[in-house]
Amino acid sequence: MTFHVPVNPMGAPRQTRLNKIKIRATGKWVKSPVVERYRAFRDEVRVAAHPHRSLIEACSGLQIVAYMRIPPSWSNKKQMDLRGAPCLAKPDIDNIGKAVLDALFEEDKGVWRMVAEKRWDDGRGPRLEITLLF
Repeated sequence: MTFHVPVNPMGAPRQTRLNKIKIRATGKWVKSPVVERYRAFRDEVRVAAHPHRSLIEACSGLQIVAYMRIPPSWSNKKQMDLRGAPCLAKPDIDNIGKAVLDALFEEDKGVWRMVAEKRWDDGRGPRLEITLLF
């Protein structure tokens, strides 16, 4: 069972006090932009996965293919050469896997297998392709 999430993949950030910005006038802590982006990313994955909720709860593993956005500043030739090729840029694949697990599972201790790869956009847009393994 495979489903697609049309989102630019991102890794899970460290969620510490360093990810908060203190506003001196009020003394309140505000979440940093990276944490806000991460939470929006998780919400998009959850919405796309919702129709498959019962299958997700029963699965024991995931296969994840993350298609990363190619920077538009790169030349057209370089963009064409890299379509679908392995991506060696950040974020790290383990952080993307952790972000997907956080989005899909309340408790991910039942997942004992995860296969993940990171590729440049193949022309169909940045996205996650998630296959459930049983």
